[in-house]
Amino acid sequence: MYDLLLVIEGHTGCILSAVLRKGNTPVSQGARGQVNRVVRRLQRGYPRARIVVRADAGFATPEMYKLCERRAVEYAIGIGTNPVLQERATRYLGPMVARWAQPHRPQRRYTSLRYQAGTWGRSRRVVMKLECGAKGTKVRFVVTNMRGRARQVYRTYAGRGEPENRIKELKHGFSGDRLSCHRFLANGFRFQLCCHPYNLVHVFREQACGPELRRRQMESLRPLLLKVAARVTRTARTVCFHLCTNWPYADWLRELCRRISGLPPPVWA
Repeated sequence: MYDLLLVIEGHTGCILSAVLRKGNTPVSQGARGQVNRVVRRLQRGYPRARIVVRADAGFATPEMYKLCERRAVEYAIGIGTNPVLQERATRYLGPMVARWAQPHRPQRRYTSLRYQAGTWGRSRRVVMKLECGAKGTKVRFVVTNMRGRARQVYRTYAGRGEPENRIKELKHGFSGDRLSCHRFLANGFRFQLCCHPYNLVHVFREQACGPELRRRQMESLRPLLLKVAARVTRTARTVCFHLCTNWPYADWLRELCRRISGLPPPVWA
């Protein structure tokens, strides 16, 4: 069994770092080094960009907090509950349960507090999302250094769920889960070979595809535009692809070719 450690850019979906690990590797092991490497390169290339690190509770370690604070990076990382946080949340859950008992209308509240765990060198802001409904009560905690209202901070953290779709596409659209080699190093290299075409297809969608194709994943793009029968003829100066006259997506392909021909030439680093 293997475990994936991925750093994904939240707006575009590009994979910034990908590491294949053994299945019994602790979740946070190696994460700090990968985030540090990615953040350092982003800050060097985009010195004015706002960088926010979002992660699940498995990456909630003091080392990760200190790294983000030292790098002047905002972070919103989920943390597990404990008796101290649960006791603080109970103060808000009581009135919420009372309000729910009358009209049976779901209750939701966002708030924040200052909290310091035993392994932390200082206190930090913790945002709470409290819910009360037919299925009972639910509380989620997020440690952060972000400013602003608790609701907005939590929504920023909740946006981390979108990369789950990118991981699904990596597995199903690019066979990222086909790691059948006998050696771990070979499987790690094979996983990298899946990540690079993922990024290439992503750039293709962003820069060449129109709105009707930009949100499509690889599973639907492949039969529409890539896996298409054609007859290829070559002359001294051109290569021609002869498609079926009844192919329904010919207009899309013409538009793609027009867009690609209008792109500026790549700048190689």
